[in-house]
Amino acid sequence: MNKTMMNKDILKEEVTLLLNKVDRERLKRILKSSLYDALKVTAASKGRALAGMAGSIFKGAKATGGFIAKESWKAVLDREYFSKVPQRVGSFTGEKINLVKMASSNFARLEAREKATVAVDAGIFFFFMLISGGGKDFEGGIPDQDLKLGIGKHRNLFSHTVLLPLTLEVAARFIVGVAREYRDDLSQMKYLGGLLEEIIDFVDSREDLIIGGMWAGISIHLLKDAGIFQKYIKPYSGLSGLSMNTHKSIFLGNSFLALFFSGECIGGKNK
Repeated sequence: MNKTMMNKDILKEEVTLLLNKVDRERLKRILKSSLYDALKVTAASKGRALAGMAGSIFKGAKATGGFIAKESWKAVLDREYFSKVPQRVGSFTGEKINLVKMASSNFARLEAREKATVAVDAGIFFFFMLISGGGKDFEGGIPDQDLKLGIGKHRNLFSHTVLLPLTLEVAARFIVGVAREYRDDLSQMKYLGGLLEEIIDFVDSREDLIIGGMWAGISIHLLKDAGIFQKYIKPYSGLSGLSMNTHKSIFLGNSFLALFFSGECIGGKNK
């Protein structure tokens, strides 16, 4: 028997062994529990993101109002106010550059293992961002799979709003939850058990990062579809009687919302 046949036989034997030991009642409990946990975690994450977004909008509006009032008062009192604007802009820019330098310096002080962890996590995030969004040009990806249903279904309200990534997040958390529950049973698989356990551990430890990358990719995809600087875009299918600017606004709103949801996932479930 050659190596290829032996590998197929081993795989078939181990999978059969695992399936034969599946307790249907236990499976039902696991499926129900995993789905509940997936919905609960997803809902909690999105709730935090929406609360954070509302807080950011309020703080931003308050800070903007305070800034305008403060600078207006300065302009009244200081005759040389406008001549000092370039200096103020330079000072503000310098502060932001210093923040970037500080972040870079903090990274440089990390140990080699910590740097590797940061690099791996960043790589995972950007990989799933590109895969979900459509690659370097953010064309195609997960949203544009609706083209398989026909051009008339392209850019529908499910595939090109936050409904799609919400569904994908629940599905991903559900699958990871089921795999987590069956992790110990993999020890029965002599050849594949160890590999599958490592895969499950890897995905389990980076679940939020992977999902965050997915949200970020779809956010960028929707931002590009909004065509802010274009006169015309391919509008949403199934929505008639709306202006081109309204279609753009819906794309843009969903893009921003997806970006906030991505940030919440990156922060992790233990925020």
